[in-house]
Amino acid sequence: MEKTQSASISIIDRFAGVDDPRMERAGKRKLGDIIAVGVGDVIAGADNRVDIATFGNAKIKWFESFLELPNGISSHDAFGRVFSL
Repeated sequence: MEKTQSASISIIDRFAGVDDPRMERAGKRKLGDIIAVGVGDVIAGADNRVDIATFGNAKIKWFESFLELPNGISSHDAFGRVFSL
């Protein structure tokens, strides 16, 4: 039986084609960064937008090792707005 190679794709790559529904003034943070932090935090046990923002800030150095985060971790309100869209 021939072994197949599975293609590895990052969260950022997976969501790269998603249109950013936010208004231009809300674009201080990259949509891909927000999604990656949100997904990672939920996997780690975050239950809501406040948990996501709290955990993201607690682990910011780790997230900065692979995300750009030009303006840091988003607020809990920003996570709520993005995920409600």
